[in-house]
Amino acid sequence: DQMLVGRTAWLDKTEGPTPSTDPLDYRDLAILSKVYRLYGVIRLRHLYPWISTWETTELYAGTTAPSGAEDAWYLFAIDCELARVTGQDFTGGSADIWKCFDQWQRDILYQLLTLAGFPSAILTAYSSFHEAVQYHNTIGKALGAPHSKPCSIPQGCPFSMMMVGFSFHPWVAMIKSMGAIPRALADDLTIVAFGPGHEQRFRDSFSTTMLYLKALGAKPAPSKCFTFSSSAETRPKLRDYYWETLQSKVKVVNDARDLGAHLSVTATLKGATLKARIDKAISLSAKLCCFPWG
Repeated sequence: DQMLVGRTAWLDKTEGPTPSTDPLDYRDLAILSKVYRLYGVIRLRHLYPWISTWETTELYAGTTAPSGAEDAWYLFAIDCELARVTGQDFTGGSADIWKCFDQWQRDILYQLLTLAGFPSAILTAYSSFHEAVQYHNTIGKALGAPHSKPCSIPQGCPFSMMMVGFSFHPWVAMIKSMGAIPRALADDLTIVAFGPGHEQRFRDSFSTTMLYLKALGAKPAPSKCFTFSSSAETRPKLRDYYWETLQSKVKVVNDARDLGAHLSVTATLKGATLKARIDKAISLSAKLCCFPWG
């Protein structure tokens, strides 16, 4: 019984010095027992052979690979830079899932894990725990009454990132088969299509992504989704496009924060500006490192 008690700490996701008064602006972080967390870390390592049966390089969290946000945005930036220097246009977008971890449908997850050959003994322990654990909200010094959660996987559970990666590996295969490049950093999904036909391939892939999320029981957040394109002809079309799978239009941006870094699809350095930047970088390096040629 002592293992079946959890605490929920609330993290304000808004920017600025003043905390938000809207409860939906907070991320609920589950603080579970140390014994369970230690068990989860050990069992997760035991699951590496099973994880290796479905993991893919487009998943940057929840796999056996030592990758993360830096790998995701760095490789994405290299792809975009290569497209620029080779004269290829590209179009992409980011799909945002509203309260992703909080609305996860565990019953569907258990069925998918069983079909994928997840070890039954570990699944029994995992499901038994999460169907029985009681949470207490903590706000300030107050401790709330115990309650259960009919859905969600907790942020703070060692298994959760792996569960998200597992749930999106079929999505990766679908998007690649449609001629676009997918990248997933936990619940941060990015799609980009390069070269001839980039606009149509992206539209098809983005629509398919929304259908996939709904099939999982997830609720996309149109106001937080965005699209982008290096083509000046494509951007107005995306701005006016009505996405039937979202029942909404999606904003078009020239720069945004995605995959843990800043993305810009229009900024370039040319001529005198580029030379000035290079000269400044060399001068600064010489001063800091005391290069002989400085």
